[in-house]
Amino acid sequence: MSIVGIAVGLVLLWGLVTSWHRYFAAWLIRSAPVQSGSLYASASGPGLIWRQEDVLRASLTGPVELLVADGTFVQGEQPVARVGGQLVIARRAGQVWFSVDGWEREGTAAVWAADAQAEKAAAQAAHERSTFTRRPIHAGQTVRGGQEIGVLIDPFQLQVVVWLPAAAKHWLPRPGRGSIEVEWGGGRENGQVAEVVPVEGEADRIGVVVALDGWPQELALRRFSPVTLRRLLSRDTSLIPWSALWVQQGQLGVFALPAHGGRRPVWIPVDIQGVWSPEDQVGVTVWEGRLYAGGLGSGLGEWLGPGLPPPKETHDGPYHWTALTERPDRVQVAVAGVPSTARVVTNPGWVASWKLYL
Repeated sequence: MSIVGIAVGLVLLWGLVTSWHRYFAAWLIRSAPVQSGSLYASASGPGLIWRQEDVLRASLTGPVELLVADGTFVQGEQPVARVGGQLVIARRAGQVWFSVDGWEREGTAAVWAADAQAEKAAAQAAHERSTFTRRPIHAGQTVRGGQEIGVLIDPFQLQVVVWLPAAAKHWLPRPGRGSIEVEWGGGRENGQVAEVVPVEGEADRIGVVVALDGWPQELALRRFSPVTLRRLLSRDTSLIPWSALWVQQGQLGVFALPAHGGRRPVWIPVDIQGVWSPEDQVGVTVWEGRLYAGGLGSGLGEWLGPGLPPPKETHDGPYHWTALTERPDRVQVAVAGVPSTARVVTNPGWVASWKLYL
């Protein structure tokens, strides 16, 4: 066999081996679908419903005569019941309920938020899936002088206290700035953070007081409920895992697989619109054209840790941010530039090293 023939054979063999390596390498590509939706920061914890409540008490011992029905809205100085011939007067306008749960105490919602015992009671109620039992007072029931027979609730002052990991303060809006969603068993309402206070004796916990925009009737008598707070980071966007991000020639992007078949990824540059790491409780959003972490949407955005490094200042390869310690595949990123029907490669280093992309 001539030297030329041997050389041609070696070239063909090398091409065949390389093709087969790339073929099998392509089967080792991992990918995840691009999800369409909005990106939220969120945290859940035991919650307490705080209301401005005046306790109604019997002045004398005797049977109770109810003058208004449960849930009635009354005017100030209006009689609501009679005990032993003595009237029980609602001193201000509000909603009357003839039942008590033993948690009608004085103090602001912030006082409750800092109370470790209140947090434990709320956590126990959540564990038992209980909203706490109320003791009803019935017409004709005999009560003692000084006994609680009901409450007068101010329908315009309803707040939710929720206890969360201290790290949640990184993404919570500053008090009085920015809206937040409040979810509880069976309902949802928008509100604003009123106060964030440390829990006494628990350095890793905070109590968050949220003033609700509305008055959900189902919370009128509920005392405890598991609560989730959600903060919008990016609306109507494409969501991908952080592990799909890759820096190439100083540009941030992803390797995406065609929507309808094909094993050759294509390189697509992207812009980050938001980041959410549940474990680190780090949320990032775009505010006035910049990426911000902490104080989101308040106009007072601030960098968290070193901030997100610009891709042009990083080496080609995985996109690192030292503020994140959670596994990259569990961190959600909102990006612009990726088709919602595509799949993104979640082991981009494999694709880059084998040059499997188009």
